[in-house]
Amino acid sequence: MILGMSEHQIDRFVSVHTPNSATILTLWADHIDAESKKYSTIIGDITQRTDFHDNQFDIVISMSVLEHVSNLHSALDEMGRIGKEMLHIFGPAWSCPYGHHLSASDTDPNLNFVRWQLPAHMHLLCSEKEICDYYDGLGYDRSVGQFVFGDMHKNPHINRLFYDEYVTAFHRFQVVRWECMFSRLPPDHLQLLKSLYGDRDFGTYGGCYKLF
Repeated sequence: MILGMSEHQIDRFVSVHTPNSATILTLWADHIDAESKKYSTIIGDITQRTDFHDNQFDIVISMSVLEHVSNLHSALDEMGRIGKEMLHIFGPAWSCPYGHHLSASDTDPNLNFVRWQLPAHMHLLCSEKEICDYYDGLGYDRSVGQFVFGDMHKNPHINRLFYDEYVTAFHRFQVVRWECMFSRLPPDHLQLLKSLYGDRDFGTYGGCYKLF
């Protein structure tokens, strides 16, 4: 069972391991993941009980999915029920320096976290006014800052869980592989974050985790 991969991605990352078969589960019928002609595709919600049998799949693979599910615990429960093991690749977590898929534009480096030009932890440290002022200072219309703030804090397709919450959820299973991606933070920056949100992990983006 595969979640969060298109046919092309499955061909590139999964098929090289010569599985007997692969089934795609996706929440959205109009998503690229649902366009596969080669693999069986099911439209469904992994946070709910699906029609699959217990241990129906040798492995459940998810890529860039956990940071989007509406209920992490129920999603992991269902993946654990239908699969004998799980492999999760996810990130960035909401608590990491560049937030959680904070991208109001695919091409503008000031509006796309993957281009690494947004201020670190802007989503956790800045108010709507401060974000609007930041974009005003770059010469953008005021509405751009308002849109960015809305995309950060109101977009329903990200769950805004701190990295610690994923770790807690994973510990309900047997973790056999744990690979993290992280960034070092200046001490004063880290102290400010902890004063606002408590003693949390603010440097880990996510990573690759194999669970039983």
